[in-house]
Amino acid sequence: MIARLSRVLPWVLPPAVLLTVFHPGLWTWFHTDDFSLLWLVTLSGDEFWLRLLEPRAQGTYRPLSERLFFYLLHQEFGWNAFPYRVVVFVTQIANLWLLIALVRRLGASVWIGSFAACLWATHIGLAAPMGWTSAYNQVLCAFFLLAALLLFIRFCETGNLAWYLAQAALFVIGFGALESIAVCPALALAYCLLFRRDRWLWPLPLFLGSAAMVWLQLSFAKSGGGEVYRISTAPLELLDTLLYFLGLGLGGYLGLAAGWAIGAVLIAVASWLWRHGEPLALFGCAWFVVSLGPYLPLVEHRSDYYLAIPAAGLGVALAASAFSAWRAGVAARIATVALLGAVLWGGVRVSLISIEYNWRVGIRARNLVTGLAHVRAEHPTKTILLTGVDDELFYTALYHDLLLIAGLHEVYLAPDAHSVVARPGHRPPDPYILDPEDALLEIARDQIAVYDTTGFRLRDVTNRYKKLAPLRLRRDQQRAP
Repeated sequence: MIARLSRVLPWVLPPAVLLTVFHPGLWTWFHTDDFSLLWLVTLSGDEFWLRLLEPRAQGTYRPLSERLFFYLLHQEFGWNAFPYRVVVFVTQIANLWLLIALVRRLGASVWIGSFAACLWATHIGLAAPMGWTSAYNQVLCAFFLLAALLLFIRFCETGNLAWYLAQAALFVIGFGALESIAVCPALALAYCLLFRRDRWLWPLPLFLGSAAMVWLQLSFAKSGGGEVYRISTAPLELLDTLLYFLGLGLGGYLGLAAGWAIGAVLIAVASWLWRHGEPLALFGCAWFVVSLGPYLPLVEHRSDYYLAIPAAGLGVALAASAFSAWRAGVAARIATVALLGAVLWGGVRVSLISIEYNWRVGIRARNLVTGLAHVRAEHPTKTILLTGVDDELFYTALYHDLLLIAGLHEVYLAPDAHSVVARPGHRPPDPYILDPEDALLEIARDQIAVYDTTGFRLRDVTNRYKKLAPLRLRRDQQRAP
């Protein structure tokens, strides 16, 4: 019984940790970019299939992880977000198992692989994918990347060309999930240099696929992304971005400086282990840097979900270093527990904050659209005004045309009762706000229904608004230049 448990536990533990930290993500509804994908999949069949491979604004394709993923699930489940979330979690659990298998292929024990997967399962890089359906591209890309590397390692071990061709096929298919899989040849080369130098030539042909994908993306990328998507190859800016992600990935809530200190210790330990014939921790460090490569030129767009795939490398590096340090005596054990405790505490705290945010904005969007559907059924001809709309609700739901996608028309923000502020790089919120003169006219005609959005449920405030708003609106009109 104990022997069987010891075989099963390393595989059960990482999914359990993932669900413990990120389980609210199972109940998260759609928000932000999800609505543009939901709009796309509601197009007629012919028009959707024509747009399936159409590049988006930054030249990205992602038909598997975005358009096809949303299309297939929408056909079966419509606006029920739970099945989408289940697919995300199941894929990530498969990723955790693939990481364990990868670590074992690299010569470490199943417990080192399990610990690496547990560290990945708590990381802030997974907070967005675990709570935001549009970020499924990171999870699906990780699946193709890990599977392709396992097949490549199998080829290196056996020399069977079928394994090489299979991993090349997965590598190509993975571009349909996320263009970041372009780093796969570099990771395969890092494996060869650290573990199998006799095979170092074999990853080189794969770089042609990466180069072709980069060329296509740059060719189809449209201007207009603004400063947010500004690309820089200046060495100092690239280094600054790398250091930012290193500090965030290891420091979390503790701050960048703490992350840099932990990173310095990790690199020193990994280098020492490599010189003594244990390259696994250094491979994890290489994984982190290489898989961050596609995001480093985006010096103005530093998102935590860019750490989703690099965090697997951090998990491997930390796990391998910790198990080796544990054998070095009491002082090393105390230092290991202290550093891992800092990494876990700082990371998990940010992960919990992030997953709660994603859950909250999704539930607010869901309650808004379902509540307005009932309001529209009750007031089919009236203009609906929303009071109490803040930046969070506006920019995670209304700004992305949720109401139009849901078929809810003539719904506006009250001109005198919202706190939405225009953001640089975004469309102005004016089209979503009813003109004060039109609001006064609708009040006079008794053709208005007003609902407060400050809670999780809409609240009818029509009578109070009709009494107080005319005076405020006329005063605001008099003050306007």
